[in-house]
Amino acid sequence: MTVRQFRSDQGTNFVGAKNELEKGLMNLDKERISTYLASKQCDFLMNVPEASHMGGVWERQIRTIRSVMNVVLAQAKGRLDDTSLRTFFYEAMSIVNSRPLTTNTLNDPKSVEPLTPNHLLTMKTSVPLPPPGKFIQEDLYARKRWRRVQFLSEQFWSRWRKEYLA
Repeated sequence: MTVRQFRSDQGTNFVGAKNELEKGLMNLDKERISTYLASKQCDFLMNVPEASHMGGVWERQIRTIRSVMNVVLAQAKGRLDDTSLRTFFYEAMSIVNSRPLTTNTLNDPKSVEPLTPNHLLTMKTSVPLPPPGKFIQEDLYARKRWRRVQFLSEQFWSRWRKEYLA
């Protein structure tokens, strides 16, 4: 099965990659590439700048994650240093990127493990287990920063799961 459509927003990384690709394509046979892409019915589309509503699914995910992140971080206002905040972002990123990309085989116990963004990012099939222990609200005020981060990560997981799955 071939990819029918590549869609991207106008983020600087994507625009830069597009510009480099265009420079590289100048040295290639454009007619041959156009014929190949046309035969595969493949398009590369970029959304209009400042039109996040055209992003569809991925923009909706960003909105959901941002709203969950705002609520969770509001609980820890002034309690996270740079390192703790960065660690929390990594934890949240791992949670979000552990979601399955497709739902076709989720109900079949004999099917292979569903592909997730973490599989593509880390090139590994295993997911690290969460730290052992129970983390409670009082951990926000504990001296151990890792307990604060783990409590916030659990809060993020439970809220994101509710809002994302809904």
